[in-house]
Amino acid sequence: MGDYELTRLDGEKMRLSDFRGTPVVINFWASWCEPCKQEMPVFQAVYSEQPEAFVILAVNPDESRETAEKFAESLELTFPILLDPDRDLQRQLMVRGLPTTFFVDAEGVLRAQHVGELNRQLFLDYLAKIGVQP
Repeated sequence: MGDYELTRLDGEKMRLSDFRGTPVVINFWASWCEPCKQEMPVFQAVYSEQPEAFVILAVNPDESRETAEKFAESLELTFPILLDPDRDLQRQLMVRGLPTTFFVDAEGVLRAQHVGELNRQLFLDYLAKIGVQP
């Protein structure tokens, strides 16, 4: 998968290559998206069980920093929330609907993509495809 740079809520820049050697989940979401609201607590629960095993990058393609921050705080999310204000990454990855989630292995290879809400079992099944075991 190519390398991309996005900005965290705190203004820090992050690149996908920063996480080489670690499996990465890239999730595109929005605060108005009901399925996004449903799956985020699932992501947080699984992530908090094994935060060293993988990284979740939650990408908000078109909302303000304040809106994204309120959403993340309301759900007590501890993984990075990234902004894609011009939808550059969304366009490059051809994301058509929200939520859309990409599963990238430790070598940076895209192993799976899911459009729509993920429940816990589906999420765990996809994580296994990128080398994350419960």
